[in-house]
Amino acid sequence: MFNEETLANLRSYGVKITGTRNASDESIIQNVQAFLPDSDFEKLALDLNDAARTFGFEWQTIKWEFSDGYINGDLLTMEYEAIFNNREKLILERRLSNRDGQLVAHHDYLCLPGALQNMNLSRVINGALYKQYKILQVRTIETCASLEVGGYVWAKAGFSAVDQEELDDMLTRASRLNLQPESVIKALQRQVGRHFTQSPGQPFPIWQWGSVPALKGLLIGSIWHGELNLYNQQQVVRFEEYLSPKP
Repeated sequence: MFNEETLANLRSYGVKITGTRNASDESIIQNVQAFLPDSDFEKLALDLNDAARTFGFEWQTIKWEFSDGYINGDLLTMEYEAIFNNREKLILERRLSNRDGQLVAHHDYLCLPGALQNMNLSRVINGALYKQYKILQVRTIETCASLEVGGYVWAKAGFSAVDQEELDDMLTRASRLNLQPESVIKALQRQVGRHFTQSPGQPFPIWQWGSVPALKGLLIGSIWHGELNLYNQQQVVRFEEYLSPKP
């Protein structure tokens, strides 16, 4: 159970803990017990510290801000910063929020130094977080797929796209840059239009595109907002495969 000892241990692990509106430790404890009762935040803090040491750096800044989030709002905001090789900054930002009684995880930002790209650090970090999501019964993970390869990585990892306009823009860009044959782009445009006509408000399963090697060029460089439904077994399987790729 999250209590005074938990707070003391987290602080001993280097976590600077605050509450919104200068909330007291007692208020923080009450809110966590009310909204995140099954959490194992000590394990999460230790796992993230271990990840840093494994990859040869230490977190210089670790900030956790707890909020009340009674109906709709943030419950926990986590900010991590480090300097790698005395020159490159590493930044991690994650949130947990309450949306109509369901927990939502927000993968807001992850900036890795070039030397740590393609080294599986993001998988280790997201794997540590995912353990907590399962414990807490988080409903969805939300992110913005961007940067150079984010659009491809998150599609391959099982995320769905939530905004039809972003998908239309992606396909228009692909046509302009000749990233795919025009017949393929037309077929994908029909698929997107059909989905949002038949299932309005439901995210588009762009993870199906991520499973097609020929569409990798379409997804690289794309920007779209996505979500992973942790109650959708097809998406969960792909996400767990992303976290623990087969050799």
